[in-house]
Amino acid sequence: MKIVIFSTQLEPNLHHMHKTIEMGIFPLLNLNTYEFIIQNAYESGFRDFVFLFNESVFETRKYLGDGTKYGIDLKVKSTKNFLKIIELVSIFRNDDQGILFVPWNYFLHQNLFQKLKLYLNNSNLQEEEQKKILFFQKNKDLSHRGPFYISSATKLNRILENLPQGYDKLNFLLEKGDFVDVGNSLFSFHNLQELWQLQLKLLYDWKDIINHSCNEIKPGIFLAPGVRLSVSNNLIQPLVIGRESILEPNTIIGINAILGEGTLVGSRSSISNSLIFKNTHIGEGLDIKNSFVIYNFIYNYETNSIVSIPDNFLLKRSNNINYRMPLFLEKIITSILLFLFFIPYNILKIYNSLFNKSNYFKQVEIFILDDGIDLAGNRNKISIKFMLLDIKYLPLRLYGLLWYNLLGRIRLVGNSYSINNSNDLIYPSGIFNLCDAESKESASDEQRLISDLFYKKLRKFTLDLKIILLSLFTRKMS
Repeated sequence: MKIVIFSTQLEPNLHHMHKTIEMGIFPLLNLNTYEFIIQNAYESGFRDFVFLFNESVFETRKYLGDGTKYGIDLKVKSTKNFLKIIELVSIFRNDDQGILFVPWNYFLHQNLFQKLKLYLNNSNLQEEEQKKILFFQKNKDLSHRGPFYISSATKLNRILENLPQGYDKLNFLLEKGDFVDVGNSLFSFHNLQELWQLQLKLLYDWKDIINHSCNEIKPGIFLAPGVRLSVSNNLIQPLVIGRESILEPNTIIGINAILGEGTLVGSRSSISNSLIFKNTHIGEGLDIKNSFVIYNFIYNYETNSIVSIPDNFLLKRSNNINYRMPLFLEKIITSILLFLFFIPYNILKIYNSLFNKSNYFKQVEIFILDDGIDLAGNRNKISIKFMLLDIKYLPLRLYGLLWYNLLGRIRLVGNSYSINNSNDLIYPSGIFNLCDAESKESASDEQRLISDLFYKKLRKFTLDLKIILLSLFTRKMS
């Protein structure tokens, strides 16, 4: 069976939020909406997915890829406008298989896929012609239509093409549809208030589906790995705090607070009945309530209003790759470094070969976090093997690693990589890092962690340049 997720008309403020989020993905606790659908559909045996979007196509395609990392076949296609039901069906008129159509503003509980699987396994389904079409919601309003299932797009198109003149095609579909009670397996959100109600359902009614990467340290308090707290923080359940978030002293988080991955909350700030989107920096002394905070925008679901905050004033993006050195500039600098040190590196290599100085070069394996994210919301850990030149001068020492930057495997500047497969890695990893650039001696794990956290908090273009320049004049202890 194929699952098709398609665009539908949104209320203006909800559409504004959708456009603000880079990936075009609605905030859903600390989950990713699309990945959650994929995960639960996969567990019920569904492997074929198509996304039909009229915006955010490139971002979605870049984020989800072709589905290989999820073990599915995934296609993201572009449409010019919002499609009517008959237009949706006609796109797949050559598919003689069942298709579940899902609007992008619907949250699908895993129960839906379980019930659908049971329904499809019903032996009578294949025998009864009236069950060729299955709708989950009786709703003739095309702008607010719900998910629906058809067992054969080919046969359905044949029926629709032969309808008598003047017969309403949508009414025909609804009259012929066989409706199935799916209970609370569906939850739609057409405005900010409904989107917030979904967050509350996840916090209270659907606790069992909270991202399992979070640990429930106390009843109703879910913390993901890498969260940094202070003893003066006041946490009031229920709340969820995403990976690698930092709470500065004297903050009050809760009740009903949801902090996305990489959130930084300044001291003396309080957050209640609100969702803070990932990689957002909350300034000091703020009182945020009844709102979605998406980067520089505050969406108040009580008043259904949007407030825009100027850049670098109270709210800003933190830990966002766009605030760092651009990738094209990184590759230019890397190419220059490879050219500058090509001759001395190869002279040492020839010298090592002629005089059998095997201790000069040794193969090492390092571990880093890459751009990929698994279904649990964790960064993928990968290993890189390269020839380490055992000398004190850092650029020559790590010359073999520079090639991996050109291949896009590791950033030129970032946080520390790990040699012993540590679990304390902070995304993104880089060849040069603040700790190595500032210290002429081998740093302790604690010093390295402090430097990485500082870099993560302050990450900006000028700091990257400073680290590169310092690294060019650094002689590290072996």
